[in-house]
Amino acid sequence: MIPGTWIPVSSAVQVDGLKPSAEGTILGYVTDGAWAAFGPFDFADGLVDRVEVQYAAPASNGHIEFRLDTPDGPAISKLDIQQTGDYNTYRVVQGDCEQLAETHRLFVVFRGGDDLCNIKAFRFLKPGQKGDPRAIDPAQKPAAGDTQTEIETILAANQEAIEKNRTAMITLQTPPDAVVKVKQIRHAFEFGTAINRRAFVPNDRLNEAEQTKYKEILKANFNSVVHENAMKWYSNEKERDVLTFSDAEAMLDWCEQNGLFTRGHCVYWGRDNLVQGWLKELDDASLREEIKERAHDYFRHFKDRVHEHDMNNEMVHCHYYKNRLGADIRKQMFDWCHELDPQARLYVNDYSILSGGATGKYIEQIKGFLAAGMPVGGIGVQGHFGGHVNGPAVKEKLDQLAQFGLPIKVTEFDANTKDQQAKAKALATLYITAFAHPAVEGVYMWGFWEKSHWRPNAALWNADWSETLAAKTYRDLVFKRWWTDYQGQANRVGHCDIRVFYGEHEVTVNGHTRRITVGKHEKDKLLDFR
Repeated sequence: MIPGTWIPVSSAVQVDGLKPSAEGTILGYVTDGAWAAFGPFDFADGLVDRVEVQYAAPASNGHIEFRLDTPDGPAISKLDIQQTGDYNTYRVVQGDCEQLAETHRLFVVFRGGDDLCNIKAFRFLKPGQKGDPRAIDPAQKPAAGDTQTEIETILAANQEAIEKNRTAMITLQTPPDAVVKVKQIRHAFEFGTAINRRAFVPNDRLNEAEQTKYKEILKANFNSVVHENAMKWYSNEKERDVLTFSDAEAMLDWCEQNGLFTRGHCVYWGRDNLVQGWLKELDDASLREEIKERAHDYFRHFKDRVHEHDMNNEMVHCHYYKNRLGADIRKQMFDWCHELDPQARLYVNDYSILSGGATGKYIEQIKGFLAAGMPVGGIGVQGHFGGHVNGPAVKEKLDQLAQFGLPIKVTEFDANTKDQQAKAKALATLYITAFAHPAVEGVYMWGFWEKSHWRPNAALWNADWSETLAAKTYRDLVFKRWWTDYQGQANRVGHCDIRVFYGEHEVTVNGHTRRITVGKHEKDKLLDFR
């Protein structure tokens, strides 16, 4: 699969309910449930984020789905069919697509009516890759349904689990009839984001005012961060023995000063095209020694400051070191890192887990690592979505991963779509589902500002810093619905029962304030304020 290359429908290996034209260049007479199968295709690194389809349709009816492996397999894209004029007037329509990986058969499935369209070809595009400039933008079509009502429905369905897994009842003992206020100041749950070096060090991309605004938005909206690239090996040692940790440390300094928890990302990453050229030139023995030395360099800078790390990123999909040195190198990486910082949690982390179809392989890999005695301390799951998140499917995958009893974090999330209603609903679905799940300890979006985002359409804040609907939705969830803000009065005997979200709170009784921390192991906490 080469991103940007058109795949003609004549290359279909199987069709059902579709009729090819006499020349075989068009699939027509489309009926509800009809499909065409292509491939298998090797999606390799998974770096695609849009799909374009060339079709002709006399009316805006039905939709086209792209699914993996079977007609009912994981859905990676859905495009509403829009009128092009008639069955002979072909236009290109562009839609959102989830991050893809590995080798799959691809099924193009038609839903929602009969005689929907004729279709010629389709293709996938990478982030930043230009598509057809005349393509119809699906976001131009008015959104169906009431997004806020749909979000309320999702919230209601998860409210009981949220109350059970994210709140505790505290009892205050106070003077009789005391005036009581409880104000949350920090969540225990990690609401995080990836951050980019350009906001923290001088560069020619962002000016000082933009850097200041970036950090202002960051501090106001998140309690946790992960370096997007600055901790990665290719950033720290572009040339052999020339170490450059200054950018990562400048970012970490600012985050520590402003109370932001930092995840380490990442010690290693075996994506072939991102492994430094000088490493590839080494013989196997020298490569192994450099890998070991990398662990020493990394933890020399971050031990006692960063307490969890994505140890070897995306091992389901990225195999350079394994292919060079054998599967044992992965255990050695874990062992070296654990020896250097025994208190740190070492996470596995991969994509196509919450979106895409790699969850089963990930589970089997984790089982193998644990059986081999690797000190896996946590499970990172990525979700790089298009314009739709299937909440029940995400919950099912989280349930499956929870079997290990390890903390789970959504380490990378975005919903890449121009459709603002769809983006807001996708964000709400993912965050509500994750927040309600007892095994999940945090969600990190992979960037938040359009001018510093690998998929700009997924950003919550526009280039001019205006809030998207998704940003408003995020803030409503985190700082209103899931935020303790109580004002009331104790009873005659000086008791006041209050349900609070886990985290840090300021409790004020008759004008006197104390700070308390309430965690999941402190349910039914009794506090004496007499």
